[in-house]
Amino acid sequence: MSFFAKGRKALKPEDVKICVLYDPKDGRIAHHHVVATFAGGQKVDNKEVERRTLARAASFGTETSKLKALHVSEKDCDPSHRYKVNIKTLTLIELPKLELPGFKGAAKYPRKQMKRGKLKGRRSSR
Repeated sequence: MSFFAKGRKALKPEDVKICVLYDPKDGRIAHHHVVATFAGGQKVDNKEVERRTLARAASFGTETSKLKALHVSEKDCDPSHRYKVNIKTLTLIELPKLELPGFKGAAKYPRKQMKRGKLKGRRSSR
């Protein structure tokens, strides 16, 4: 996993911890939290990551009392994919890509070209 700073090279964290909160009945993931530690930062243990995950989920209005926490490796979790938890093996299962009906992708909706800081077709207020 890498993070980008504006105008700079990608920053590589020294440590990445991922915790997911899932429903033990069906494996549905209700919330996930990623903690990345960069050079010079204070590393946190799994217990603290879990505490933060529960706190963040609750702050978003998620009922956490019936959820269980699972710590996963960053190698097992690609942020561009959807997952659920296999409740027997406690591993992530990749879900099929979500297709939105009628949505043909960003290529069908190009952004308007900018001209001297203004959108084409708009009149200046001056």
